[in-house]
Amino acid sequence: MLFLEFQAGAGGLTHAVAAAGVPVLPPDEFTAGGVDFASRQDLENLRARLRRLRADGHCLVLHLAPPCATFSMARNRARRTQLRSRAHPAGLPRIINTDSRARLKEANRIAKESFSLAAWAHGELDAVVTLENPQSSYIWQFVDQSPLELGSFEDRTFSQCRYGTAYRKDTRLRIWGAGFHGMNLRCTSDGTRFSCGRTVAEGHAILGFGGESTAAAAAYPRGVCEAWAQCIASLARAPTAADRVVMTGEGRVHRHIDRGSVDPSRAETRKLEDLACRAGMRNPHRVIADWPHLARAMDPVYRAL
Repeated sequence: MLFLEFQAGAGGLTHAVAAAGVPVLPPDEFTAGGVDFASRQDLENLRARLRRLRADGHCLVLHLAPPCATFSMARNRARRTQLRSRAHPAGLPRIINTDSRARLKEANRIAKESFSLAAWAHGELDAVVTLENPQSSYIWQFVDQSPLELGSFEDRTFSQCRYGTAYRKDTRLRIWGAGFHGMNLRCTSDGTRFSCGRTVAEGHAILGFGGESTAAAAAYPRGVCEAWAQCIASLARAPTAADRVVMTGEGRVHRHIDRGSVDPSRAETRKLEDLACRAGMRNPHRVIADWPHLARAMDPVYRAL
């Protein structure tokens, strides 16, 4: 198994996965010379690289975190900073500022390419892929309204305060493949206390606009990284396809069990019919063992003959 993190920021998740004993490649961050998800050439090179890794026998686990700055609902707190709405997740039509429209266009393209890469890697390379953004992010509505083939996936939402942060920050994780059952802890309230341990009166820290830095909160906190790394490590410990090979010393060699059942061949069908048949004896010696009452029933005939 090999873990690769894209749009990785400081790469805290990669370091946690490595500490959990899973092989990793260096975290990939565009601002540090990594893949530019707005560049068609970079994406073609990335797909070729992933194909080579898979051809070399690596089971890939990939993670993507498209930038959420323009998709953040926190921007709605001031009209001058708002860029999107539920009715217009691709961008407000009233935005006339050239720089803002360019930022929207680039963010939209990166989001589409990130989701497309995730679905492609799972479908073609059988990779396990995760993609993360805040639960409230407009990116989910934007992608739902885009003509993308995303294949089969499932979503999980977790609250970062359940993993040690002062702020709640509900986060959605889209998963292509299996696992990550530990990334589903939600913060709930019984009226007086939250499940993260804080009292309702105390509440959670506020992000942005006078509260804690949203840029700092964009990096995965240590508790989230450690829980995430353990989920990936559990995938690495799971039985592999090689472990599920069924060895045989004779007869027909069947395809791998993961590919499903195989219809019996004509020879196998004929053999099964012969064994079930009681109207004839292809092998009189063997039929005695399969039909123990035959010898006793035929004994009078034997004596007469």
